[in-house]
Amino acid sequence: MLDEILKLGPQFIKWWTDVEKECSANNFKSVSGYSDVIGAIDGCHIRINRPPTHGDDYINRKGYFSVLLQGVCDEDGLFRSIFAGPPGRVHDARMCRLSPVFAQRHERFGDRWKLFGDTAYISADFHGFIITPKRDTGCLSVIEKAANSAVSRGRVVIENAFGRLKCRFRRLRHVDNVNLPAIIKVIVACCILHNIAAGMDTDCPEHPDGCPRYNDTNNDLAG
Repeated sequence: MLDEILKLGPQFIKWWTDVEKECSANNFKSVSGYSDVIGAIDGCHIRINRPPTHGDDYINRKGYFSVLLQGVCDEDGLFRSIFAGPPGRVHDARMCRLSPVFAQRHERFGDRWKLFGDTAYISADFHGFIITPKRDTGCLSVIEKAANSAVSRGRVVIENAFGRLKCRFRRLRHVDNVNLPAIIKVIVACCILHNIAAGMDTDCPEHPDGCPRYNDTNNDLAG
């Protein structure tokens, strides 16, 4: 069954077409004021049991074992790209550099399109395609604070997507397994089913104001 779901991946997790990019950019501009932004990127932890090999590599900064899931989503919370499997101690920026999104950034974004991201992606090698807030050291100007708020308004879609993913598929709150290839298959399958289920249930009965991410964020303070 799992392998059958995985075969649906290319059909349901697809990068934007040119027409879809224009549509997403218009939607994000109406929310944030930023032009040419088509989506948002972030990483989250998926709790697992300690793997038998190199187990300590999977201890994240919160002290539990996990693998990472990187997601890129559109304004509707649909995943347009996923990358799963790096050990929990890996920083979001490093995970991005390992992912197809980074390897194919020139083809996917060109000189125009952008994503919203948090301060984990503040490094110069992401400047061409990820818009991040400025670090708040207590000295931000009113204009800089307003810009940070605008980025946050746009970026919240990926936070909500991860929260909804873990509400729909509660196995992802703790994949009780030590077989890493099997764990990655479960994560990817859940992301595919998340996109398939989009629109079927618009309100979460437990969290009408938005599903929490269960303290799984992997931000710039991580490993």
